[in-house]
Amino acid sequence: MLVRQLGQRRTLVGAVVLLLVLILVLLQISGGSEDQDQHPSLTRINSDGEVEPFHDHHLGGAKAQGDDRAKADSQGGSTATYGVTEESATTPADEAKSSVAPPKADDSPEAESKSQSPDAETSDLSKVIVMGKLQSEDTAWVNELSEWQNAVYCVDLEPGTNCSSGYQTKMNKAKEAMPYLTYIIDHYSKLPDIMAFVHAHQKGYPQAWHNDAKDHDAVIMLRELQLDTVKERGYVNLRCISEVGCPAEVQPFRDPPDPKNEIEIAFRYFYAAFFDATWQHMQEVIATVATPCCAQFAVTREQVQKQPLAMYVRMRKFLEETHYDDKVSGRVMEYMWHMVFGREAVHCDDMMECWCKVYGRCNLPPGSRGY
Repeated sequence: MLVRQLGQRRTLVGAVVLLLVLILVLLQISGGSEDQDQHPSLTRINSDGEVEPFHDHHLGGAKAQGDDRAKADSQGGSTATYGVTEESATTPADEAKSSVAPPKADDSPEAESKSQSPDAETSDLSKVIVMGKLQSEDTAWVNELSEWQNAVYCVDLEPGTNCSSGYQTKMNKAKEAMPYLTYIIDHYSKLPDIMAFVHAHQKGYPQAWHNDAKDHDAVIMLRELQLDTVKERGYVNLRCISEVGCPAEVQPFRDPPDPKNEIEIAFRYFYAAFFDATWQHMQEVIATVATPCCAQFAVTREQVQKQPLAMYVRMRKFLEETHYDDKVSGRVMEYMWHMVFGREAVHCDDMMECWCKVYGRCNLPPGSRGY
């Protein structure tokens, strides 16, 4: 009888121990899944043009992984702007899971015929002009470009009022960056083939000095834009003249730093928040940032979708919450777009080649300004 009781007790103890082990395993699995869900999926485009994930590196904090990543410099977290929460970086969740791969090619005979005819290929492209406007600005000129759709965002409306175009931003901040990002976020899963992001003023000097066309006219500029070049490259800056912006406009790690150059000081914090980058990584890849100004560019759907929706949501949320003012945040973004869309930090094309490839203005005389 005693032996039988001891055997029963051992069986009971064994069952209890097994149950406890199973509970611990389940808790570990659940905890790991929760941690994964809370971390946003961010990517960057490497030197080979391939999309790769950033690891768990945060400016001024997290542990390094891999030989090419060292622990972030402790200075990194000392002057941070208002942060972007993990929740904001991953919403809306359903859309963030959208495929970022380019759409599959159409294998139909009709598609094959189109691929053999550049004129047919570009004429059938869906394309849109995106811009932000103040109430004081007249943007009726976009209607002259009837072959383009347009999305004109009102940025300074009074609360409770609506924009006649049907497009408006939540706030007027970071200059053109707010309407640009709002369009990408709201249309991410149904973007057109090509998007031209431009300013509201049409022509004339000095208000439209940065438009590379006769009389600085945006209508002429967009009519001459070579869509086949945009499709081939994925992204083109609409300004060919290198001043202002090249060859070394922004130096975030200038030594000694220029305390009056708030753009350079702010740039590294914006970049770290957008690209989840360490201090050391930024010193390597953005020691110098340069590209022709002035935040006007054309980009393809495929190029936009190489970055996940969550990243654009993260960028807009950061701009909404940062303590940097409109002037500084807008200027930083002016020299950030080319990197968002896959270019190196220094992206300064040869001006004459740009005239030819981007606008079809070839065989220009030496020293020509292109128009």
